[in-house]
Amino acid sequence: MILSDKFLKLVLVFTISLGLISCSSIKNNQKPKILISAVSYGKGVKKEALPESKVYAAMTLISKMTNSYELIQMNERDSLINIMKQNNEVLNSFSLAKKAGAEEIALIKIDMFKNMFRSEYISVFTNDSSNKNIGEGFCLLNFRDVENEQALIDPSLLSSLQRAYAAAKKDTNMFSNMEGSFKVKPAPTLAITGVEFVSEKEFREWDVYTKKVVNSYALAESIFEMAKDCPEFVVYDIDTRDSIYNLFNMYSVENYNPISHLEIRALNKFSVKYIISGALTRNSQGAELFLGLYKLGENRLELIKSVSDLINEDNQKKLEELTKNLTKKLLFD
Repeated sequence: MILSDKFLKLVLVFTISLGLISCSSIKNNQKPKILISAVSYGKGVKKEALPESKVYAAMTLISKMTNSYELIQMNERDSLINIMKQNNEVLNSFSLAKKAGAEEIALIKIDMFKNMFRSEYISVFTNDSSNKNIGEGFCLLNFRDVENEQALIDPSLLSSLQRAYAAAKKDTNMFSNMEGSFKVKPAPTLAITGVEFVSEKEFREWDVYTKKVVNSYALAESIFEMAKDCPEFVVYDIDTRDSIYNLFNMYSVENYNPISHLEIRALNKFSVKYIISGALTRNSQGAELFLGLYKLGENRLELIKSVSDLINEDNQKKLEELTKNLTKKLLFD
Protein backbone atom coordinates (compact mmCIF):
# COMPACT_ATOMS: atom_id res chain seq x y z
CA MET A 1 0.00 0.00 0.00
CA ILE A 2 1.34 3.43 -0.90
CA LEU A 3 1.42 5.70 2.11
CA SER A 4 -1.59 7.99 2.47
CA ASP A 5 -1.32 11.66 3.47
CA LYS A 6 -2.92 10.83 6.81
CA PHE A 7 -0.35 8.20 7.57
CA LEU A 8 2.46 10.43 6.32
CA LYS A 9 1.50 12.79 9.14
CA LEU A 10 1.62 9.90 11.59
CA VAL A 11 5.11 8.91 10.46
CA LEU A 12 6.17 12.56 10.64
CA VAL A 13 4.93 12.79 14.24
CA PHE A 14 6.75 9.54 15.03
CA THR A 15 9.98 10.89 13.51
CA ILE A 16 9.71 14.24 15.28
CA SER A 17 9.06 12.50 18.60
CA LEU A 18 12.17 10.41 17.97
CA GLY A 19 14.26 13.57 17.80
CA LEU A 20 12.65 15.05 20.87
CA ILE A 21 12.98 11.88 22.89
CA SER A 22 16.67 11.55 22.12
CA CYS A 23 17.31 14.99 23.61
CA SER A 24 15.31 14.80 26.80
CA SER A 25 13.28 12.53 29.03
CA ILE A 26 10.14 13.37 30.96
CA LYS A 27 10.45 12.80 34.68
CA ASN A 28 7.63 11.49 36.77
CA ASN A 29 8.77 9.90 40.00
CA GLN A 30 5.35 8.45 40.69
CA LYS A 31 5.56 6.05 37.77
CA PRO A 32 7.63 2.86 37.85
CA LYS A 33 10.75 2.99 35.69
CA ILE A 34 11.72 0.51 33.00
CA LEU A 35 15.29 -0.06 31.87
CA ILE A 36 15.85 -1.65 28.44
CA SER A 37 18.85 -3.89 29.06
CA ALA A 38 19.29 -4.80 25.39
CA VAL A 39 17.69 -4.73 21.96
CA SER A 40 18.25 -8.02 20.17
CA TYR A 41 18.16 -8.04 16.35
CA GLY A 42 17.08 -11.03 14.31
CA LYS A 43 18.47 -11.93 10.89
CA GLY A 44 15.76 -10.01 9.07
CA VAL A 45 16.46 -6.58 10.59
CA LYS A 46 19.56 -4.48 9.99
CA LYS A 47 20.58 -2.25 12.88
CA GLU A 48 21.42 0.55 10.44
CA ALA A 49 17.84 0.53 9.15
CA LEU A 50 16.31 0.35 12.62
CA PRO A 51 18.70 1.71 15.27
CA GLU A 52 18.07 1.29 18.99
CA SER A 53 16.96 4.92 19.18
CA LYS A 54 13.83 4.07 17.20
CA VAL A 55 13.00 1.21 19.57
CA TYR A 56 13.39 3.63 22.47
CA ALA A 57 11.17 6.14 20.66
CA ALA A 58 8.47 3.51 20.17
CA MET A 59 8.62 2.39 23.80
CA THR A 60 8.44 6.01 24.96
CA LEU A 61 5.36 6.62 22.82
CA ILE A 62 3.82 3.51 24.38
CA SER A 63 4.60 4.91 27.83
CA LYS A 64 2.70 8.07 26.93
CA MET A 65 -0.24 6.09 25.51
CA THR A 66 -0.55 3.94 28.63
CA ASN A 67 0.66 6.51 31.16
CA SER A 68 1.92 3.52 33.15
CA TYR A 69 5.71 3.80 33.26
CA GLU A 70 8.72 5.99 32.68
CA LEU A 71 11.39 4.70 30.33
CA ILE A 72 15.06 5.20 31.17
CA GLN A 73 16.28 6.92 28.01
CA MET A 74 19.40 5.96 26.06
CA ASN A 75 21.39 9.06 27.02
CA GLU A 76 20.66 8.50 30.71
CA ARG A 77 21.50 4.80 30.44
CA ASP A 78 24.79 5.51 28.64
CA SER A 79 25.72 8.20 31.14
CA LEU A 80 25.15 5.83 34.05
CA ILE A 81 27.19 3.10 32.35
CA ASN A 82 30.12 5.50 31.92
CA ILE A 83 29.94 6.57 35.56
CA MET A 84 29.84 2.96 36.78
CA LYS A 85 32.82 2.05 34.59
CA GLN A 86 34.82 5.03 35.86
CA ASN A 87 34.06 4.03 39.46
CA ASN A 88 34.91 0.36 38.77
CA GLU A 89 31.43 -0.66 39.91
CA VAL A 90 29.95 -4.04 39.10
CA LEU A 91 28.10 -3.53 35.83
CA ASN A 92 25.22 -5.75 34.83
CA SER A 93 21.52 -5.31 34.09
CA PHE A 94 20.50 -5.45 37.74
CA SER A 95 23.20 -3.11 39.05
CA LEU A 96 22.46 -0.66 36.24
CA ALA A 97 18.72 -0.84 36.97
CA LYS A 98 19.38 -0.19 40.66
CA LYS A 99 21.56 2.81 39.78
CA ALA A 100 18.82 4.18 37.51
CA GLY A 101 16.08 3.52 40.04
CA ALA A 102 14.29 1.14 37.66
CA GLU A 103 11.83 -1.47 38.95
CA GLU A 104 11.66 -3.43 35.70
CA ILE A 105 14.34 -4.67 33.29
CA ALA A 106 13.30 -5.36 29.68
CA LEU A 107 14.84 -7.22 26.79
CA ILE A 108 13.33 -6.39 23.41
CA LYS A 109 13.73 -8.71 20.43
CA ILE A 110 12.85 -7.59 16.91
CA ASP A 111 12.88 -9.45 13.63
CA MET A 112 11.32 -9.33 10.20
CA PHE A 113 10.58 -11.93 7.54
CA LYS A 114 9.55 -10.65 4.12
CA ASN A 115 6.56 -8.40 4.97
CA MET A 116 5.93 -9.50 8.55
CA PHE A 117 7.50 -7.70 11.53
CA ARG A 118 7.78 -9.37 14.94
CA SER A 119 8.59 -7.90 18.36
CA GLU A 120 9.04 -9.67 21.66
CA TYR A 121 9.00 -8.01 25.07
CA ILE A 122 10.63 -9.91 27.94
CA SER A 123 11.00 -8.35 31.38
CA VAL A 124 11.77 -9.15 35.00
CA PHE A 125 11.33 -7.11 38.15
CA THR A 126 14.39 -6.12 40.12
CA ASN A 127 12.82 -7.33 43.37
CA ASP A 128 11.78 -10.71 41.90
CA SER A 129 13.82 -11.99 38.96
CA SER A 130 11.82 -15.25 38.87
CA ASN A 131 8.70 -13.41 37.72
CA LYS A 132 8.97 -12.98 33.94
CA ASN A 133 6.66 -11.04 31.64
CA ILE A 134 6.82 -12.33 28.07
CA GLY A 135 4.76 -11.17 25.10
CA GLU A 136 5.08 -11.15 21.33
CA GLY A 137 3.46 -8.94 18.73
CA PHE A 138 3.25 -9.00 14.95
CA CYS A 139 2.47 -6.40 12.33
CA LEU A 140 2.44 -6.57 8.55
CA LEU A 141 4.50 -3.98 6.68
CA ASN A 142 1.50 -2.21 5.20
CA PHE A 143 2.99 1.11 4.17
CA ARG A 144 5.56 2.21 1.61
CA ASP A 145 7.28 5.46 0.82
CA VAL A 146 5.45 7.46 -1.86
CA GLU A 147 8.71 8.25 -3.68
CA ASN A 148 10.67 5.00 -3.77
CA GLU A 149 8.06 2.45 -2.56
CA GLN A 150 10.48 1.23 0.12
CA ALA A 151 8.75 -0.43 3.05
CA LEU A 152 8.36 1.84 6.09
CA ILE A 153 9.32 -0.15 9.18
CA ASP A 154 8.62 2.42 11.93
CA PRO A 155 4.80 2.06 12.00
CA SER A 156 5.06 -1.75 12.13
CA LEU A 157 7.69 -1.56 14.87
CA LEU A 158 5.36 0.58 16.98
CA SER A 159 2.26 -1.60 16.43
CA SER A 160 4.12 -4.86 17.05
CA LEU A 161 5.69 -3.46 20.24
CA GLN A 162 2.28 -2.29 21.44
CA ARG A 163 0.95 -5.81 20.98
CA ALA A 164 4.01 -7.40 22.61
CA TYR A 165 3.90 -5.09 25.64
CA ALA A 166 0.14 -5.55 26.11
CA ALA A 167 0.54 -9.34 25.81
CA ALA A 168 3.36 -9.33 28.37
CA LYS A 169 1.19 -7.34 30.78
CA LYS A 170 -1.82 -9.57 30.01
CA ASP A 171 -3.98 -6.56 29.16
CA THR A 172 -5.76 -6.99 25.83
CA ASN A 173 -7.61 -3.68 26.27
CA MET A 174 -4.51 -1.60 26.97
CA PHE A 175 -4.87 0.46 23.79
CA SER A 176 -8.64 0.20 23.33
CA ASN A 177 -9.08 3.96 23.92
CA MET A 178 -6.58 4.92 21.25
CA GLU A 179 -7.61 6.13 17.79
CA GLY A 180 -6.74 5.01 14.28
CA SER A 181 -3.62 2.91 13.83
CA PHE A 182 -2.74 3.30 17.53
CA LYS A 183 -5.78 1.19 18.48
CA VAL A 184 -4.31 -2.31 18.45
CA LYS A 185 -4.42 -5.33 20.72
CA PRO A 186 -2.54 -8.62 21.02
CA ALA A 187 -3.66 -10.80 18.15
CA PRO A 188 -2.66 -14.22 16.79
CA THR A 189 -1.33 -14.60 13.27
CA LEU A 190 -3.42 -15.98 10.43
CA ALA A 191 -2.46 -17.26 6.97
CA ILE A 192 -4.57 -17.90 3.88
CA THR A 193 -3.90 -21.31 2.41
CA GLY A 194 -6.10 -21.19 -0.68
CA VAL A 195 -9.34 -22.61 -2.04
CA GLU A 196 -9.41 -26.17 -3.29
CA PHE A 197 -11.07 -26.48 -6.71
CA VAL A 198 -13.23 -29.61 -6.67
CA SER A 199 -14.77 -30.57 -10.03
CA GLU A 200 -17.40 -33.23 -10.65
CA LYS A 201 -17.38 -35.24 -13.90
CA GLU A 202 -21.16 -35.15 -14.33
CA PHE A 203 -21.15 -31.36 -14.58
CA ARG A 204 -19.71 -29.24 -17.36
CA GLU A 205 -16.38 -27.76 -16.33
CA TRP A 206 -16.52 -24.01 -15.90
CA ASP A 207 -13.94 -21.63 -17.32
CA VAL A 208 -13.22 -20.70 -13.71
CA TYR A 209 -11.87 -24.23 -13.25
CA THR A 210 -9.88 -24.40 -16.49
CA LYS A 211 -7.95 -21.31 -15.35
CA LYS A 212 -7.68 -22.47 -11.76
CA VAL A 213 -4.00 -21.54 -11.31
CA VAL A 214 -4.68 -17.83 -11.82
CA ASN A 215 -8.21 -17.84 -10.43
CA SER A 216 -7.37 -19.64 -7.18
CA TYR A 217 -4.58 -17.14 -6.53
CA ALA A 218 -7.08 -14.32 -7.10
CA LEU A 219 -9.42 -15.90 -4.53
CA ALA A 220 -6.60 -16.13 -1.99
CA GLU A 221 -5.86 -12.44 -2.57
CA SER A 222 -9.58 -11.64 -2.19
CA ILE A 223 -9.62 -13.38 1.19
CA PHE A 224 -6.52 -11.45 2.24
CA GLU A 225 -7.92 -8.07 1.14
CA MET A 226 -10.93 -8.57 3.40
CA ALA A 227 -9.15 -10.35 6.27
CA LYS A 228 -6.25 -7.91 6.70
CA ASP A 229 -8.49 -5.35 8.42
CA CYS A 230 -9.80 -7.78 11.04
CA PRO A 231 -8.55 -6.61 14.47
CA GLU A 232 -8.71 -10.14 15.87
CA PHE A 233 -5.81 -11.37 13.72
CA VAL A 234 -2.55 -10.27 12.14
CA VAL A 235 -2.78 -11.66 8.63
CA TYR A 236 0.16 -12.84 6.53
CA ASP A 237 0.06 -11.63 2.95
CA ILE A 238 0.35 -14.21 0.17
CA ASP A 239 3.92 -13.25 -0.78
CA THR A 240 5.16 -13.77 2.78
CA ARG A 241 3.28 -17.06 3.05
CA ASP A 242 4.91 -18.27 -0.17
CA SER A 243 8.32 -17.16 1.11
CA ILE A 244 7.77 -19.34 4.19
CA TYR A 245 6.97 -22.29 1.92
CA ASN A 246 10.11 -21.63 -0.12
CA LEU A 247 12.26 -21.96 3.01
CA PHE A 248 10.94 -25.49 3.34
CA ASN A 249 11.62 -26.30 -0.33
CA MET A 250 7.99 -25.94 -1.38
CA TYR A 251 8.34 -23.87 -4.54
CA SER A 252 5.17 -24.77 -6.41
CA VAL A 253 2.36 -24.77 -3.85
CA GLU A 254 -0.85 -24.10 -5.75
CA ASN A 255 -3.81 -22.31 -4.23
CA TYR A 256 -6.31 -24.74 -5.81
CA ASN A 257 -5.08 -27.70 -3.72
CA PRO A 258 -5.96 -28.57 -0.11
CA ILE A 259 -3.39 -27.70 2.52
CA SER A 260 -0.73 -30.38 3.03
CA HIS A 261 1.03 -31.64 6.15
CA LEU A 262 4.23 -30.00 4.90
CA GLU A 263 2.46 -26.63 4.69
CA ILE A 264 1.06 -27.07 8.21
CA ARG A 265 4.54 -27.88 9.51
CA ALA A 266 6.07 -24.84 7.79
CA LEU A 267 3.40 -22.46 9.10
CA ASN A 268 3.79 -23.87 12.62
CA LYS A 269 7.50 -23.06 12.51
CA PHE A 270 6.57 -19.40 11.95
CA SER A 271 4.09 -19.28 14.83
CA VAL A 272 1.04 -19.09 12.57
CA LYS A 273 -1.91 -19.86 14.85
CA TYR A 274 -4.87 -19.81 12.45
CA ILE A 275 -5.57 -20.34 8.77
CA ILE A 276 -8.41 -19.75 6.35
CA SER A 277 -8.90 -22.57 3.90
CA GLY A 278 -11.73 -23.30 1.51
CA ALA A 279 -13.19 -25.32 -1.33
CA LEU A 280 -15.11 -24.55 -4.51
CA THR A 281 -17.22 -27.59 -5.44
CA ARG A 282 -19.28 -27.94 -8.62
CA ASN A 283 -22.84 -29.14 -8.23
CA SER A 284 -26.16 -29.13 -10.06
CA GLN A 285 -26.91 -25.56 -9.00
CA GLY A 286 -23.54 -24.19 -10.05
CA ALA A 287 -20.83 -24.34 -7.40
CA GLU A 288 -20.64 -24.10 -3.63
CA LEU A 289 -17.93 -21.95 -2.07
CA PHE A 290 -16.91 -23.03 1.43
CA LEU A 291 -14.55 -21.08 3.68
CA GLY A 292 -13.34 -22.29 7.07
CA LEU A 293 -11.41 -20.67 9.90
CA TYR A 294 -9.11 -23.28 11.45
CA LYS A 295 -6.88 -23.30 14.49
CA LEU A 296 -3.48 -24.65 13.58
CA GLY A 297 -2.07 -27.46 15.72
CA GLU A 298 0.72 -29.97 15.40
CA ASN A 299 -0.14 -31.75 12.12
CA ARG A 300 -3.84 -31.12 12.61
CA LEU A 301 -6.52 -28.51 12.01
CA GLU A 302 -9.42 -27.60 14.30
CA LEU A 303 -12.40 -26.02 12.55
CA ILE A 304 -13.51 -22.93 14.49
CA LYS A 305 -16.13 -21.49 12.14
CA SER A 306 -17.31 -21.99 8.57
CA VAL A 307 -19.45 -20.22 5.99
CA SER A 308 -20.68 -21.23 2.54
CA ASP A 309 -22.83 -20.03 -0.31
CA LEU A 310 -23.78 -20.91 -3.87
CA ILE A 311 -22.75 -19.25 -7.09
CA ASN A 312 -24.76 -20.21 -10.16
CA GLU A 313 -22.74 -18.37 -12.78
CA ASP A 314 -19.35 -19.14 -14.34
CA ASN A 315 -17.97 -15.70 -13.58
CA GLN A 316 -14.62 -15.06 -11.89
CA LYS A 317 -15.39 -11.49 -10.84
CA LYS A 318 -18.62 -12.53 -9.13
CA LEU A 319 -16.76 -15.42 -7.50
CA GLU A 320 -14.21 -12.99 -6.09
CA GLU A 321 -17.01 -10.80 -4.73
CA LEU A 322 -18.64 -13.82 -3.11
CA THR A 323 -15.27 -14.76 -1.60
CA LYS A 324 -14.93 -11.31 -0.02
CA ASN A 325 -18.49 -11.42 1.32
CA LEU A 326 -17.98 -14.84 2.88
CA THR A 327 -14.66 -13.77 4.39
CA LYS A 328 -16.44 -10.82 5.97
CA LYS A 329 -19.07 -13.16 7.47
CA LEU A 330 -16.35 -15.54 8.66
CA LEU A 331 -14.27 -12.94 10.50
CA PHE A 332 -16.46 -9.93 11.24
CA ASP A 333 -19.97 -11.29 11.94
